[in-house]
Amino acid sequence: MSSLDSDEDNRLVARVAGNAEQPYRVEIRFARSGPPTARCGCPYDWEPLCKHAVAALLAWQQSETGSEPKLGGVASARAEDDPAERENTLRELAAIEREDRRKRAIEEGLRVRRTPAGGPLGDYAVTSGDPTRKTENYRVAVRDADWVHASCGCVDFMTNELGTCKHIECVRRYLGKEGARRLAAAAARSRRVSAYVSPRASDRLRFEAAEEIRFHVPPA
Repeated sequence: MSSLDSDEDNRLVARVAGNAEQPYRVEIRFARSGPPTARCGCPYDWEPLCKHAVAALLAWQQSETGSEPKLGGVASARAEDDPAERENTLRELAAIEREDRRKRAIEEGLRVRRTPAGGPLGDYAVTSGDPTRKTENYRVAVRDADWVHASCGCVDFMTNELGTCKHIECVRRYLGKEGARRLAAAAARSRRVSAYVSPRASDRLRFEAAEEIRFHVPPA
């Protein structure tokens, strides 16, 4: 956190270090009722808050109360004070973000339009959550039973560093428990080697000439 200021207009302005060379400018406005709204210079443009806005709120709460801040029941800690606690906090925040994507998959009415022909492993087509783009599909590739190598073509998946998105969560919900069992059985039999573009840091939105490629090789 390079700077943090609040004013009489119920507004909080901060500059938060991220993956970009320069800190992101974050502006948060507090309403009389309901959650705060935030604007940030990072590429993330999905509700409710990006990680830089969360960091600004935590720092502001600490400056106001003089105690360890909490946001949504999640405690924060400075990495230099307690790295282990910091890691726990980041894991809890990531869990909150993943749960948010599960809810959005349901609330936005996402649907699986196409499934792999030969079983649960392979490519799925998932509808967009944008009402103006309902005819568009996102490609979700399922490569393993643990979803470690699952990927999606949406910007959120490529930048959120969570390993999931609402389209992937839509497929997981579509498969359910029975589908998960079939997926585990198919993954145990599969000998297919896959290569795909790795998710990128949140300051990189464009495809570049040299992208990081990941490989998934099923265990022998």
